[in-house]
Amino acid sequence: MKHKLLLLMFFIGMMICQGQVTSVAIVGEAAGGWPGSPGNPGPEDINQMTSTDGENWTLNGLTLNASTSFGEIKFRANNAWDINWGAVEFPTGTATQGGANIICFAGTYDVTFNSTTGAYSFSGGTPPPTVIIVGAATGTVDGIVMNFVGSDTYRVSNVTLLEGSAQFSIDDVLGGAPTFPAGTLIGSSSNIPIIAAAYSSITLNIETGDYSFVYAPISTNSNVTISGSSVGGSSVNITMTTSDGVNHIYNNLSTTQGDLLFNINTDITETYGNQNFPAGIATLDGDAIQIPSGTWTVNFNSVSKTYSFTGNPEIPSISIVGSGAGGWPGDPNNPGPYDINQMTTDDGITYTIYSLEVTEGEVKFRQNNEWTLNWGVFSFPSGIGTQGGSNIFITTAGTYTVTFNRISGEFDFSTPTTIAIVGTGAGGWPTGAPGEIDANRLETTDGINFRLNGITLTDGEVKFRQNNSWDVFWGGTSLTGTLILNGPSIPTIAGTYTISMNRDTGDYSLSSGTFTKSFFTVYPNPTQSILNVVSDSNTAIVSIEIFDTLGKIVMGIKPNTTAVRLEIGEINAGLYFVKIATANGFETIKLMKN
Repeated sequence: MKHKLLLLMFFIGMMICQGQVTSVAIVGEAAGGWPGSPGNPGPEDINQMTSTDGENWTLNGLTLNASTSFGEIKFRANNAWDINWGAVEFPTGTATQGGANIICFAGTYDVTFNSTTGAYSFSGGTPPPTVIIVGAATGTVDGIVMNFVGSDTYRVSNVTLLEGSAQFSIDDVLGGAPTFPAGTLIGSSSNIPIIAAAYSSITLNIETGDYSFVYAPISTNSNVTISGSSVGGSSVNITMTTSDGVNHIYNNLSTTQGDLLFNINTDITETYGNQNFPAGIATLDGDAIQIPSGTWTVNFNSVSKTYSFTGNPEIPSISIVGSGAGGWPGDPNNPGPYDINQMTTDDGITYTIYSLEVTEGEVKFRQNNEWTLNWGVFSFPSGIGTQGGSNIFITTAGTYTVTFNRISGEFDFSTPTTIAIVGTGAGGWPTGAPGEIDANRLETTDGINFRLNGITLTDGEVKFRQNNSWDVFWGGTSLTGTLILNGPSIPTIAGTYTISMNRDTGDYSLSSGTFTKSFFTVYPNPTQSILNVVSDSNTAIVSIEIFDTLGKIVMGIKPNTTAVRLEIGEINAGLYFVKIATANGFETIKLMKN
């Protein structure tokens, strides 16, 4: 009853309003001026329309302001603001009581207006450009027409687009760009990559070409949850938090190695995933995200479906074991508790070991010095290892750089980059005989920094040579400096030297001294709290220094013993460099702290 009464009062009010419309005029800056301005001083508005029935109004030959390309106008009744109409459309549209100013183009028009329905049209004049969003993302062959809103700007509101490409058509001239959700049009050969979503507005400035797509927030009644084997199984749903219904976050999410999916729960549940980690764009019913063990801050945008994981993974150790790599765990050459041939990693996913000497035999990759997780496959020198798979058969003995991806199982045994010092000062130049191997090879633990301790040089000259070939070699002009590709020979003076070079920067040094080669075993690596350092040559370790990636010393001791056990649990997780020195020389080893 109450609703009927309100409707009755509304219609009565409309009838009263209609009865009060005795005149209609077009006013505004584009039509001579707003009421009270010099061009429209009143009391009667200029640009009065005529009507024969008090409902349908006309005005022919109306000139809209030509001093600018556009301006604003409204329909006004009875020379007063009590009743006025406006809208955003031009040259045709439906005006509403008290609506927005009509933004129009300069020209001369015949105008019609219905004061009951609000329908209006401006015919004649120079029509404004027609701007349409076209492409597969619109879901229609006709495209989506945009409205002129002023200052060369067009806009359309509350539209839903599909995943795909789109362009703007300006009077049938196409324009696009490769950036989204905002950018600047660059030409017809480029398409805008659209993400499927609802958009509150799409805006284009036809003068500058600048455009933007603004996502519409999803219902705040919906929620996003996380599930998958990495968080306890598909039946587990961990709810993320949001303050705007779009950007969702979960802090300190603990995961084991496994998969993960995002679920958007509204009236139905939609599941999103992607193969990429730690960031990407999830797709509906996409593959589960493969997650390593760790603790993460997880972000997910329920409109764009972008996601990211930031935090610290729990980085396990990976080693290569087997008869082809020094022995199986428990063999005399690999007695444990820590495997020989520990690989290094910066991210807990991709592992590397440089200059690994292998013989014909069998090997496997295994995690954390135990058989719970191990990988193998009947393939060499590359392949995709599977959990608990068959042994990898080494068919060609040699020295290799080995890489392994703990998530995908992909591995590769590749011939490593070798660097040697050659020349009359180092025993003679290479003869060029087929298969000749340079004798004075530098050692490396990362494929970048190379070092050779205790080499005796004579008066003469030397060069650095890569992979036993003159295809790549370096020279210089002094005992220290920056290497010159294909450069001159480095003059040498008889003595015992430690030689080092950085293959990335080209820095090199031939330092004279009486150093002899030192070897150390450092385990476990990666580690959480305990680090063991053993001098394999039974030479006393005089100092150990741990540096962060900025070169800052975070720990240093002078043990003067052949074996050291360090407590490093209080050091922050990350990548470090351990410098181990004896009286004869030093080595620097990469360390990953979990």
